[in-house]
Amino acid sequence: MAPQVAYDGQGQALAVWERLRSLQDVSATLNITYTNELEIAYALWDGSSWTAPISLTNNTVLDHAPQLAQGQDGSLMLLWRQNGAGELESSASAPDTLYTVIWDGSTWSTPVSLDISSSLRCSLAYHDRRPPRSLSQSTTWATWPCLGPR
Repeated sequence: MAPQVAYDGQGQALAVWERLRSLQDVSATLNITYTNELEIAYALWDGSSWTAPISLTNNTVLDHAPQLAQGQDGSLMLLWRQNGAGELESSASAPDTLYTVIWDGSTWSTPVSLDISSSLRCSLAYHDRRPPRSLSQSTTWATWPCLGPR
């Protein structure tokens, strides 16, 4: 679900998406138990085949809404939303945390969390491989054109 694809500086296509940790019954209910099964996964295309899916996250909270962007140096930045309460919509009682990682062509960096005070609908623009430190101040420019609080 929610796939994103971008090419890195080495010409590899990288796909990211939301993936359920375990198979769900066709009659599964969209509730916190279900949403907490969502993880972020990725695979690489080398020009002839895709790698097997690899989980980037593996926890018991909701990880969703991946956004992928290429930097000027060919590295890729992935941003996703995490909600510890399993809520699809961020709220004062169940706020989202944004996470970012950088793909350097072979490995992901350590995730960096960006706390936000309100839920935002975001898209991602990325400049270089240094991770942003906040939404408003960073030597790396990373912008999230947002529609505002939900």
